[in-house]
Formats: sequence, structure tokens, C-alpha cells
Amino acid sequence: MSFNHHNEPQIIIDGRVVDVTELVKRYHQLDRRLTQTEQRVAQLQEQLEALQGRSGATGAPASREKLIDRYYRVVEAVLGDYQTQVATLQRQLTACLSGNGQTEFLQLAAHTMSPSSYQKMFLERNQQLVRYQHQTEADSHDELDGVRYWGNLVDQYRDVLTCLLEKNHNVHRDFRHAYHYAKSTVQRIRERKPAYLSDQNVMDLRTIYGGIKDAAAYHDELKRFYNQAGLTLKGVAGERLVKSVVKADANSRVLTSLNLPYAYHNGTENSNQIDCIVVNQKGIFVLEIKNYTADTIGIDQDGRIVTERGGRTFRGSRIARQGQFHYNAVLEALAADEEVKPALKYLRRQLHVLYISANPQTKIMSVLPGANHHYRFLSLAGLRQYIDGTNGQLRPALVQAVVEAIDSRQQAEKTYGYLCFPADPAKRARLAWQQYRVMSKLLKLRLDDFVDRRDPDVRQKLAKAGLRTCDGYVTSKPH
Repeated sequence: MSFNHHNEPQIIIDGRVVDVTELVKRYHQLDRRLTQTEQRVAQLQEQLEALQGRSGATGAPASREKLIDRYYRVVEAVLGDYQTQVATLQRQLTACLSGNGQTEFLQLAAHTMSPSSYQKMFLERNQQLVRYQHQTEADSHDELDGVRYWGNLVDQYRDVLTCLLEKNHNVHRDFRHAYHYAKSTVQRIRERKPAYLSDQNVMDLRTIYGGIKDAAAYHDELKRFYNQAGLTLKGVAGERLVKSVVKADANSRVLTSLNLPYAYHNGTENSNQIDCIVVNQKGIFVLEIKNYTADTIGIDQDGRIVTERGGRTFRGSRIARQGQFHYNAVLEALAADEEVKPALKYLRRQLHVLYISANPQTKIMSVLPGANHHYRFLSLAGLRQYIDGTNGQLRPALVQAVVEAIDSRQQAEKTYGYLCFPADPAKRARLAWQQYRVMSKLLKLRLDDFVDRRDPDVRQKLAKAGLRTCDGYVTSKPH
């Protein structure tokens, strides 16, 4: 390195002496030119990409616009047929919905009623639905299939209704995504394209939807209904089996679903519910019927009901106390009758409280030694043997008097909250499926299908040009 007369450093490049200051100046000039060139290249690249976006990978703007014009011409040509098809389906849906656009159309019905009233209502409505189900599907596996069938119907109905209401809401709003070309044509098509539903259809369907739209809450209700229905059906089956045993004796009188006045330990007036009482010459037999699904059933030393299922033991309520309450309630009913009262001392010895397992597959546990009660479970066969083995000798007149004494003390049953099918469930199911089928057809109805039948190639060519059609308009937006 050397220095010039200004004492500035110099270097030799390719045999030439160059001031370092001059060299730095040239470097900065070149750097600025390079930056400007890079910026210009970037601008040109952006312009090129924009042109490619407008013209597509395989076509120029003019050719794309011709394809769009061609598509819109076909759309306007087939809109009349499309409108006719929509109008036909709307009329069908209106006919199905006529008089049925209520919130409770598919809702489960809530009732506060007595167990026997609920049993009667459920059995009638369940039988209607089961008969309808058998007409439309293979035979059900059990009577609870009616509840499962209703839940499946509502789930499917809700799904298609949700989709249809959303699609109807957006039928014209979606046109805002249309490609910027031929806006006036797009607006004309938008105005001519009909909604999927008439105003009345929307009003009726939204009302029905209001009763079932909360799927989680509906499933919770359905689960509760299923459990209530299961207990009711098992109870009915158990009572029928027991009645078939005791009614084999033509002289037996059978009273069911009793609610006798009884004040429990706190002295408050209340009532005691009894499943069944059998009165005949052998005695008075108060029956508490259990139709549990279990391997074995019995009563432990403390008077609790015990079941065994799958190697596990389950202990329930103190069923022996319930038996004592039944005994006292029946005894009080007899003591209150002037005709029966003279024979009360004798009848007290002929009054039996029995626990019956109505499930023939469930084994009865042996009576445990040292138990602080005398109650035990009997099978159906054991019930018959027990009654036959007693030594009571009630005259026919006393049998009649006992029946009348108990019956005269009958109170209105206690009421509880229940869920059930709505009224006329078979009719509602038939109408719901009709509505479902029409709604499904509306969901499947596509204007582009009409276009494809008229011009099978136009939509494919638009797709190759980087555009897609959306049932009446063209867009460059992705799905």
C-alpha cells in the first residue's frame, strides 16, 4: 500500500493504482444499482403472478371470460327447470308440515303422574311405535327398541334439518364470493335463483328445530326416558308373571298398584305403595315384586337387598323395613273396617309379606342364619308352593270383606316426573320421515347438476382454468 500527495491510501488493482476512497465510492454505487435491480425484478415477478392469477395456468383472460359467459348462459337456460323442481319439493314439504309445525312435534313429553298412569300411557304409545317400526323395518329385539328408534329418528331429522336451514340461509349470501367478471349477470341469476324453503317452511321448521336443537340436552332426556321405560317394562313383565301364578287359583282375588294411608315413624300422614295383594282362603299375601337382572338375589342379615352380578356383590336399601311398613299399612286398613275388625286377631296371623323375584334366570340366596328379620325372596315356583303350604281358612265372605276393606282405603297414587313419547308417536314418526325425505331431496338438489346435463364440458374447462362453480356463480376462491 502507498499514499498519494494528500496522504490518502492507495492500492494497485490489475496494474493500476487506485485510491481507496474512490474504490469505496464505486462500491456503494454498484450496491445501489444492485438493490434497484432486485426491486425491479420483484415488481416484474408480482405483475407476472397477477397476470397468471387472472388468466389461469392454461388460458388467457379472454378465454376464461368466454368460459364464464358460456357457464352463465347455460345457468340462465336451465334456471326455469330448477325453479320448477324447487317449487315442487316446497309444496311437498308444506303438505308434510301442515298442522305439525310445533316446538313439541318431536320433543319428549314431560308429565307429572302416578306410576300406574304412566305405565298405561307408556305401554299404549310404545306399542303404537313398535307396530309402526315393524311395518318399516325388521322386527325389533325388545320393547325398548321403540325408545332407541325414536332417538335415532330425532338424531337423523336434526342433522338434515340443521344443514337445510343453514343452506337456505346462505343461498343468496354466498353470491358475494362470485368472480369479479360479469357482475350484472351474476346479480340477475342471484335474483332468479329460488331459496330452498318457502317462508312458511322456514317458520315451521325453525319452530320444530327449537324443540330438538340442543342435541346434548336431548340425549340426556332420552337416557332418562330409556331408564324409566326399562324399569316400567320390567315391572310390568314381573307383575304379569306373578299374576299368572296367583290367578291360576280361581278363588284368589288380586289387587294391584295399591296406595294405602300410613303414618311413618315421624307421625306425618303419608301413604304406602304396594305392588300386589293376593287374598284367598289360604290368607292375605302382600307381594313386593322385583324383576332384577342378576345372577342371585336375597336379603342380608341387616335386611338389605343383595344382588350378585358377574362376581360382584351389590347392596341396596333396607328392604325388610319396607316389608314391615307394608304389613302395618294393610293391618291398619283391616282394623278400620267394622266388618273385618272382629276377625283382626285371626287375620293378623294370616297376613304374609313376601318378596318375589320375577326373573326365572335369577337364583334365590339361602336365608342367612342369625338375621334380625324373617323376610326372604321367593321364586315364582316358590310363591305357588308358599301359598299352597299355608294353613289359613278364610271363608269366602271374609275373603270378600278383606278385599273391600283394603280397596276402600285406596288413596290417589303419588305422582312423579316422567318422560314419554309425544302423543300419537307412530303418526309423528311417519310425518317426520316424510319431511326428512323431502328435506334430503332439497339438500341434494344442485343447479350445477342441471348445468352438467345441458353442457357436460363447461364446468370441467372452468376447473382447468383455475376456477370453480358454486351452483349458479363462478369463483376463484378455494373450497
